[in-house]
Amino acid sequence: MEKESFENTHGKKEIPQIELKIREPDGSKGFIIAFQCRTEEECAAYNYVVSAIMKREKLNPFHQLGAEFDGSNKPGLHWWEALFKGDVTRGQIETLLPEMEEHIKKHLEGKGEWGLGLLGKKITGKAESLEEGRERAYEGSIGPSIVFERGIERYEKLLGLPTQEMKGQLVLDIGSGPEEVFSKEAKKKGFKVVSLSPELKYEDIRKSTKGNFFVFLRKGFGKGKWQKRSAGGITQELPFKNETFDTEVSLYGGIHYLPYLKSEYRMAFGEILRTLKHGGKAYLYPVNIRDEHKEDFFKLMQELSPQADFIIDLVEKSFSSTNMYRVVLIKKIADNRGK
Repeated sequence: MEKESFENTHGKKEIPQIELKIREPDGSKGFIIAFQCRTEEECAAYNYVVSAIMKREKLNPFHQLGAEFDGSNKPGLHWWEALFKGDVTRGQIETLLPEMEEHIKKHLEGKGEWGLGLLGKKITGKAESLEEGRERAYEGSIGPSIVFERGIERYEKLLGLPTQEMKGQLVLDIGSGPEEVFSKEAKKKGFKVVSLSPELKYEDIRKSTKGNFFVFLRKGFGKGKWQKRSAGGITQELPFKNETFDTEVSLYGGIHYLPYLKSEYRMAFGEILRTLKHGGKAYLYPVNIRDEHKEDFFKLMQELSPQADFIIDLVEKSFSSTNMYRVVLIKKIADNRGK
């Protein structure tokens, strides 16, 4: 049943608000919030608000239906599933729907705030600490990372990664996901990969995500192999010594989930450069920068220029005015730093 009408930002025409529906757990799936959106604008607002509030409630939202590997705002049916939350009740989900509807309405009226990372502040107006902001930014990444982890061909295509030139290198995969698909396939190319993912710091997640995700759903915990050459951590605080890696990569990984603060981007890029060997390269995609923050982003890149050269390509611009850049950093050799 459709909700009450409201004005949109393009005139006085009233558009009926779409109903948010709850689907009960079924087999391997948890509770699902579903909706049928009619335009890309509607889908963008619904997807943003539903996922943000589910993240805030620690429901580990996963875009179960209506999403390609990198997400989608295409009109049609969309499902957001609450992953790995066995004790959630229908009543708890129902209490979230009025708040979701309120913020969706604001977005469609042009009064809502788009944002990356500090979702608690953006949605509720409540202040939160940097640690809480970081936690929110990474919440919910485990579901998509498990199901849509990309193999080496995707790294080559989306990052422009020259794997044929990387034999013998030590590579850091930032935001690998717990399955470490890239690391396993890199062996055939002759280079070693250290996988970094925030969820890998938790022993229970390492155990629960061994092996293929669908094997886990069918057979239970511990049916695969988790590689020992991996670490739990975030991009802003890499747990490695200076000048450790020949190459670093992030494909829909740590850089993609940064809280949107200039200080966080400065820390992340600083850590990448600190842990790269001189002459080493970092391949990063997507680096998400909204239109109003482009000037600050390019100023930050200029601040890094004494340490590194960089190549920045605009690959895509999303509906919410977020520029998705591919960035390659080349750390300057030691002899050039003082010149």
